[in-house]
Amino acid sequence: MNKKRYLLILLLIIIAVIVGIKVNLSRKNNQDMGSLTSGGEGSYWFHLNETIEEKTSNALLVKLNDTNDDNSFFFADTEVGLDCSECKNDFAHVSEGDNITFYFFKSNIDGQTVKIEKIAY
Repeated sequence: MNKKRYLLILLLIIIAVIVGIKVNLSRKNNQDMGSLTSGGEGSYWFHLNETIEEKTSNALLVKLNDTNDDNSFFFADTEVGLDCSECKNDFAHVSEGDNITFYFFKSNIDGQTVKIEKIAY
């Protein structure tokens, strides 16, 4: 009878330890998930569709369409410089007069210049 009692106590201790570990891990995962954020201006690309006016090494100059209200949201003037240092492969396929869509983060705007992430042509 003593062996059965010891085995039962040992089994209960093992179950208690497993449950304790699982609860502790669950709390830690919930705390880690609470520190994560998603959304906001820095987490997604904006894009504009415009025509290239001038192409220089690693940079483009585009003239914004006056009828697009989104342009005035980002830029005060109608001519914008695009820093293409992050999208060299796309940059090689475009030329003056091409209509392109360029993608950027709002935080990459510096006055009338924006560092772009991708060009679709």
